[in-house]
Amino acid sequence: IDSSKSYAYVAEGVGGIAVIQISPLNSIIRIKEMKTNLNDCRGICVSNGKLFVADDKFGMAIFSLSNPASPSFIGKTSSWTGTALDVFSIGDHAYVANGLNGLSMVDISNPSAPSVVKTVDTPGLALD
Repeated sequence: IDSSKSYAYVAEGVGGIAVIQISPLNSIIRIKEMKTNLNDCRGICVSNGKLFVADDKFGMAIFSLSNPASPSFIGKTSSWTGTALDVFSIGDHAYVANGLNGLSMVDISNPSAPSVVKTVDTPGLALD
């Protein structure tokens, strides 16, 4: 779960992403379900007006939050090895917990074509 302004975004596995209006507090409501360009959402991160999605064996996807109630697809990693379980973004890079493969650093300077820069092995399973 992560949030931006008046909305929360929830990774729901094969159910995609749920967009939930969280403000005002007395009217929390699920307003949208997103499955397009997604397969098995495991983790999400909101950063710099974008929604980053760890999409299991399918890598990482990026959505624009220019309309936070209705995120729009920007791009996805074209080649992926491993299992994207969670994601964190800062600057021009996203860091993906990549299961048994460790931590993958993804260049997001061109959000329509994110690409893996390097993967570093970690002991055990990288989950979060």
